[in-house]
Amino acid sequence: MPAVPDSDAQISQKARKKARKKARKKAGRPRGRRAAKETSGSLLGRVRTSADKRAMRRSAVKAATQEPKPPRRSPARWSADKIRQIRAAVRKEGQLGLLLLAAHPVQALVLGAVVGGLALLSDRTFGQAVMSGLAVLIVQLALGLHNDVSDVALDRKAGRTTKPIAAGELPSGNATYVAIVLLVLAIPVALQSGTVAGVALLATLPIGYVHNRILHRTFASFLGWMATFALFPVFLAYGGWGGGRHGDDPTWQFIVAFAFVGLCAHLATSLPDLVVDNAAGVKSLPLRIALKTGAPRLLVITVVLSVLVLAAVIVVGIDPGLRQW
Repeated sequence: MPAVPDSDAQISQKARKKARKKARKKAGRPRGRRAAKETSGSLLGRVRTSADKRAMRRSAVKAATQEPKPPRRSPARWSADKIRQIRAAVRKEGQLGLLLLAAHPVQALVLGAVVGGLALLSDRTFGQAVMSGLAVLIVQLALGLHNDVSDVALDRKAGRTTKPIAAGELPSGNATYVAIVLLVLAIPVALQSGTVAGVALLATLPIGYVHNRILHRTFASFLGWMATFALFPVFLAYGGWGGGRHGDDPTWQFIVAFAFVGLCAHLATSLPDLVVDNAAGVKSLPLRIALKTGAPRLLVITVVLSVLVLAAVIVVGIDPGLRQW
């Protein structure tokens, strides 16, 4: 039987199959076992990809639930944040805690402890030393409150939110009232160490008033500190128990050495507030030095001067000592 020729549709279908085979060969499409291997490899890749996605999802959930690490802060920023935390903690106690913050308690406690310790070393009894330190503490707390009341406008201008009076949390009238109460209380406590000694300590109150009102905004900001510290040896030398004069005259070497302790204290306490003081327009001596030399150099100057002055106080304390025997 003769063969029936293919129709046009069959011929075109065969041509398409041949064209697909040629295209498959050109593209290098895998076939057979090679195709099976590559297919299994793609499945493993999908499994690995899904596992990676699950791991990434778990790490994202863990990162979202964990508390973020606090950023690194400079010492000044850390100090400001710590003051805010303390203020928030004592705010629950009401006005008493805010009054304590406004009175510069750290400075008052340090000076009271130093004067009390020196009184104990100068052959005073423990009770007399405690009374001397308490008198200095009360005087310094009163001056600290007066300082914040005097600087309320400057503190608000500089944006000092750590100051309770400037922040509006503590009325200035309340701080003034407590400062007056402390001032009245300081009179009998200071005079308990002797009339002459008590007068010498109470003389630091008008010096502090002038410093807070005028001097600490000017180049002469160091005068109030040096004059106040120069009176501490007088208070110690004439101190005793009860009225009258006790002890001998203080040595001029000890008075001068302690005056320079006041200068070092002024430089040290001004370092954290240089930026704020500059913004408020308070051109004190430490700020003027820092503007010319830079704050790091001022810190070095303060440390070196403090070491030298401390050594001088120790040498003078040994010979000739506090009093003229």
